[in-house]
Amino acid sequence: MTFKTMYPTVKHYMDLFDDGKIILNKERIQLFEYLERDVLNRDDVYFDVEQIENCIDYIERWYFPLADFQKFLIPFSFLRINEDGTDALFYDSHFWTMARGSGKNGLFSGLSNYFIGPLHGIRNYNVDIVANSEDQAMVSFDEIYDMLDSNEDLKSYFYKNKQYIKGIDSNSILKFRTSSTNTKDGLRVACVGFDEIHEYVKNDQLEIFESARGKVKDFRAYYIGTNGFQRDGVYDQTIDIAKNILNGEDPYTRMFPWICKLDDLSEMDNFDLWQKANPMYHAPMTEYAKEHMRQQKRRYYGIQSGKTDKIKFTIKNMNTLLEDTNRTVVPKKELIAATRPIPQDTSELSALGACDFAQARDFTACGVLFLDENEEYIWKHHSFVNQNFLNQFTIKAPIKEWQEEGLLTIIDEPLISVDHIVDWFVEMREENPMLQTIVLDKHKLNTLKVPLEDVGFEVVWVNNPRVASGQVSDKIDRVFGGQHIRWGNDYMMRWYTNNVFVKYDASGNKLYEKKEELRRKTDGFMALFYAFYFADTNLEVPSEFILADIDF
Repeated sequence: MTFKTMYPTVKHYMDLFDDGKIILNKERIQLFEYLERDVLNRDDVYFDVEQIENCIDYIERWYFPLADFQKFLIPFSFLRINEDGTDALFYDSHFWTMARGSGKNGLFSGLSNYFIGPLHGIRNYNVDIVANSEDQAMVSFDEIYDMLDSNEDLKSYFYKNKQYIKGIDSNSILKFRTSSTNTKDGLRVACVGFDEIHEYVKNDQLEIFESARGKVKDFRAYYIGTNGFQRDGVYDQTIDIAKNILNGEDPYTRMFPWICKLDDLSEMDNFDLWQKANPMYHAPMTEYAKEHMRQQKRRYYGIQSGKTDKIKFTIKNMNTLLEDTNRTVVPKKELIAATRPIPQDTSELSALGACDFAQARDFTACGVLFLDENEEYIWKHHSFVNQNFLNQFTIKAPIKEWQEEGLLTIIDEPLISVDHIVDWFVEMREENPMLQTIVLDKHKLNTLKVPLEDVGFEVVWVNNPRVASGQVSDKIDRVFGGQHIRWGNDYMMRWYTNNVFVKYDASGNKLYEKKEELRRKTDGFMALFYAFYFADTNLEVPSEFILADIDF
């Protein structure tokens, strides 16, 4: 194919695939198609050849020989566009997700060092390397520091200490930071690299470091990492954005989407296909890649003996999400289906309320379960969260965002008062007159039974939730598996549900447990579970009232 703009190392990597010399995953094949379709055939786009050549030469001279895929990636950091009379970077952000050991940190180290150096040629081009922990944030910083420390020829170009590295000619500063940083030191950052992006819960953690976007020349952001265990966080959101770009559904977001993973879990058993997740394994492999692969094969064989955790190996070394259906309450696909819109008016539907909390000092979840004319369940939920608990513990969840969306109320009192719970159910009854019954855990009867009965509710309870798990689990599996439940745009319910794991008793019955006792709350899921326990006896499909069938 003929392109209007191209760079030799980009074409070389694409030719390797076309000639059958390397194997790519679906998303990288889509990347090539997207580049051919939407980018490299534009009249207003060009590669900055001088910068690319200087950058590649700099990294290979002072750091390490670059692999073909790294020489493919670098030019897109210098792809430019003449738009409306302005010359600018085509991509202002880059998403790199690859398996462990693929050289993503080393590549960013080389780029970061180049950006603050004299060859880049932009003054005050400050770089931040950000991670959730100081140790991780220092990985690239230390790599740059050590390289400069061991090369006398570069000492006249860079000043360094253990807090920052400065490009002397450009007056550019490189620093490492943690994502918990609440204040900045006044430097306007032109490039920020977010390492271990899978650990970030919400975009607020990123935005403080991206405040210079649109205010400095050639702003760049790099989102770097391997898949992880944090769901519905920044990584999942970025994956969704990347897929929309690759599919041609998002022509506006200027993010370069580099996704390396297996296409199917069965590919993990074929060593030749590991290069889909780790491009370092493309032939011919370097000595580093060969040794790394040998180590990963040992870990792979350890799965059979139990020495290696299969889930961790798959996520980290294959960059592929493995849902262990024996431990997952609701698979991700079914959780996404549950976020379908729900009707505003449920006043004509039969209704059943439920409530759960571990203690009045942290979280309380209330909800109402409805059954519509299509025999589908609708769940409306609200939580109360104690401010003192939030002051004491860090919750990996966007609590403030959920508060703004109306999913929760923060209670700034010593305890979450029973009155808040009762008042919420009374308000729901005013909107839904058929709400007459509330389900509780037996252990909450002393707290809630009388207050709820005093305002006219019937209270029923689950005697033994552990026993009930085995009785209700099949219903939960069928309802979610058949996509017969909706809770609307309630990401807090997804969080609650993701915090539950399944284990089995000696008889093979499912038990619902918390993944982590203190910070990963499950109250919303347990309230729904209680409602399902009584759903078959308390909810009815609405019957139609047809005037033509009545004799006058």
